[in-house]
Amino acid sequence: MKISIIIIASNNEDTIYECLNSVQQFDEVIVYLNNSQDNTKNIAQKFSNVKIIDGYFDGFGATKNRAVSCSSNDWVFVLDSDEFFTQELVNELKYLKLEENSCYKVNRKNLFLKEEVKYSGWNPDWVVRLFNKKQTQFSDVEVHESIITDKLDVKTLNNRIVHYAINDIRDFLLKTYKYSNLQRNKNKVYNPFIIFNKALFAFIRTYILKLGFLDGYKGLIISIGNFNGVFFKYMVNYVKAKK
Repeated sequence: MKISIIIIASNNEDTIYECLNSVQQFDEVIVYLNNSQDNTKNIAQKFSNVKIIDGYFDGFGATKNRAVSCSSNDWVFVLDSDEFFTQELVNELKYLKLEENSCYKVNRKNLFLKEEVKYSGWNPDWVVRLFNKKQTQFSDVEVHESIITDKLDVKTLNNRIVHYAINDIRDFLLKTYKYSNLQRNKNKVYNPFIIFNKALFAFIRTYILKLGFLDGYKGLIISIGNFNGVFFKYMVNYVKAKK
């Protein structure tokens, strides 16, 4: 298949094997390692179709664009290191007729401790992942990057990828803080009352408006995680402004 798989990875030894095992039928898989200190690299080296690039991380958008530039094919599918293909999706891509001026979105099946999250704003979860690198790229932002689709026809793939969204509660808390720090706008400073209400709305939107309560304890944890993410995103600026 004339599609290169692009994966950026760092300390993903728990998920990288399943990720790479699911894309063995592709001729080229680029694993762009950044600041990885666990067994991720050793695991990746076991796959004959994997090309490992040792790089650095300077935000998700810029890092993914740099990884994409390493592919020998123009068409690339960007896969996270905690995601994997179903065989149905592999078969679909085998026979997919790639069209010019198009990109392709795929739905993610998000797992919380290996159980599917059906609400909480996580389903459906459409993401554009297959595109021609000569026609577009990721937005150059630190977090919540996305493919620029302004001049492209966005087509839909029929099968899903599976995403280990949360494997460990502690990792989820650390990821919440990391993402809130990356996406904070350093120029915006609000008082604690406004910050709390913004965070409270994030909780209500997830738990009530997006039916997170139907996901049981999983929806509650996700909603609280969204509360914390918004709260710390703005509170960090407030504390620094007070110094």
